[in-house]
Amino acid sequence: MKKINLLYSTLVATALGVAPFLATPLSATVTHSAKPSTLSFNIANILHNRGLELNAAQKISDEFLGNDEELFSILLENIKNRCSVLSKDEIMNYISNLALQRKSIELDSYSALIKMVHQIKHASPSKETLLELQNIANLNNAYAQVHLI
Repeated sequence: MKKINLLYSTLVATALGVAPFLATPLSATVTHSAKPSTLSFNIANILHNRGLELNAAQKISDEFLGNDEELFSILLENIKNRCSVLSKDEIMNYISNLALQRKSIELDSYSALIKMVHQIKHASPSKETLLELQNIANLNNAYAQVHLI
C-alpha cells in the first residue's frame, strides 16, 4: 500500500512539474494563428472608419485577402520593416484602398512595389528606395515560392 501511495505521489508531482512546459507551445501556436485575422480586421476597421458598414467592410477585406492571408501578412510585414520611406499607416491605407476598389496587388513584384511607393509619396522613389524595393521583392518572392511548396 505504501508503494502505491509513493507511486501516486511521484506521478502527481511529475505531472504538476511538467504541465507548465507543455502549455507554453500551445499558447504560442494560438498567438501565431490569430495574427492573420488581425490584418483582415485592420483593413476592415480602416474601411469602417471611412463610412462602410462593419459587415460589408469585413466582407471586402476577406475577399481581398483570400485564402493566403497568412502569406499576405508576412509579405506586408517585410515591406513595413524594410522600406524606410513608408510608414505602417501609409501602407495600410494604400492596401485598404485597393481592397475597396476590388483591385489586387502582388507584394512580390518589384514593379508593384514601385507603383505603391509612387502612389503613396506622389514622387519617384530614390535610388536607395529602389534598391530597398528590389530586395523586398526578392525576399517576398522567395517567401511566396516556399509557400507554394
